[in-house]
Amino acid sequence: MLLRAYLIVRVSVFFFNDTATTEIYTLSLHDALPISVLWAVAGDSRGNIYTGGGGPGASSAKLFRISPDGTSKTLAEFKELEVQAIAVDSRDRIYAATAPAGKVYRISPGGRPEVFYDPKEKYIWAMAFNSKGELFLATGDTGKIYRVSPSGKGTVFFETGETHVRSLAIDAHDNLVVGTDPGGLILRISPAGKGFVLYQSAKREITAVAVAPDGVIYAAAIGGKKVVPMAAPPISVTLAPSVPTATAARMPGCHQPSGVPPDPTRCTPKPSAATTTA
Repeated sequence: MLLRAYLIVRVSVFFFNDTATTEIYTLSLHDALPISVLWAVAGDSRGNIYTGGGGPGASSAKLFRISPDGTSKTLAEFKELEVQAIAVDSRDRIYAATAPAGKVYRISPGGRPEVFYDPKEKYIWAMAFNSKGELFLATGDTGKIYRVSPSGKGTVFFETGETHVRSLAIDAHDNLVVGTDPGGLILRISPAGKGFVLYQSAKREITAVAVAPDGVIYAAAIGGKKVVPMAAPPISVTLAPSVPTATAARMPGCHQPSGVPPDPTRCTPKPSAATTTA
């Protein structure tokens, strides 16, 4: 179901700053990020980039900070196996969501993870803050979206009816834009909690969404939808009595398929040559 970005030699992280210029940080996997999978990335107002992940066989998940000059350090380590989502609030505090048995941690200035909110869900796939400082969580495998106050109190905000809410972004009007699995839906959810389907993809899983300053929505999707054949409705069939083999011969003058018993009501035999008179 999931698309994993395995890092073999190097990983490049692209960060677009406010002047629309692009800075590229190229990091050595073995020297800087000693894990095989990066699931999430986010940036703060000071130009730092935060990324996290885990990998097959890893005993813990890690969160890294990459400074503007490209140097990196391990910021925090978690007992769970993966860091699936990262968010940064208006005070540049860092939040990380782990999996499985997902929890949201806020990272202390000293790098200590502190549980900020536990939705009691298996997965937390994405997180984003609105303009009020409320944190929204996209979860699975019940397809719910949670709203968490700045004090860490959360409730279910919206139920999609899907198995997973795989991606989440918030636009300039505090509308949520979310992507789902397995329906491949992109929904817009108002601050009042009213949802509207914007698009249904031919793919099953919307793994990422982003909203541009002009409101245009970008999305990434993977996976073909499984076509489940519909069962044919039952048909009642009444079988005719069996016909002895000897009666299956052709009647003179009848034209019917071979092997089909003759039907005297539809065929009028022509007189044979033996009965014809001069």
